[in-house]
Amino acid sequence: LWALTEDEEIDKLIEKELELSNRYSEVCSNSDAAADLFLELLAVRKEIATKYGYTSYSDYADECIYYRNFTIGSIEEFSQAVVDYICPLLYDGLYASFSLGEPQIPMTEDDVLLIARKGIGNVSDELLKTYDYMIKNNLYDIRVSDKKNLGTGAYTLSLPKKKSAFIYDNPAIDYTENGIYSVNSLVHEFGHFSAIVNDALEDKALLTLSMETSEVQSQRLDMLVDHVYGKMYGSIAPPMRYIL
Repeated sequence: LWALTEDEEIDKLIEKELELSNRYSEVCSNSDAAADLFLELLAVRKEIATKYGYTSYSDYADECIYYRNFTIGSIEEFSQAVVDYICPLLYDGLYASFSLGEPQIPMTEDDVLLIARKGIGNVSDELLKTYDYMIKNNLYDIRVSDKKNLGTGAYTLSLPKKKSAFIYDNPAIDYTENGIYSVNSLVHEFGHFSAIVNDALEDKALLTLSMETSEVQSQRLDMLVDHVYGKMYGSIAPPMRYIL
């Protein structure tokens, strides 16, 4: 018989964790069975964390699974800023949307790409170069499709070997009926795209894997583009800033 290496032991533990997680999902409606599995899962996760040199699984998960680079204190500070500044804006927009009609602008795919480019270009020349790189290399698919194998929704894929990314967006609202939401979705996803591409060029690709960080990157671009709606949409920009 031979002893397992350190890496082999960790692999076995990770396989065990996955097995227990799957079994837990299957029996979670049975509180007694779920409790037993949960305790076993805690023990395995604790052992995984210890193997990697962490004193707790939460510390291990923060760094190695979620790639978080912030503390509980910084989360509390950020959350309070959301309560103080973002929530009032959200309520203002909600109430305003009741009295303002929803703008309708039928568009082609080229219209969507061009209007998004105008907004991004008015925010940053560097972002505009990244956007043009995306267009030139066809690193996007925003076609409307009702095929069953193409669900509606949008996401951005990282392409690590190419140090690049790809945007997929199949809008729920056909842009030939109203393209405003497609423009906003493209801008949002480009926030992810630009972060992945520019971080990859600096070998910081891991930074983009954190859900919290990546959503800050995309929503930050949403808010910056919001300030140039006038250059994108002309006279209908004021009501759109409230509704969208």
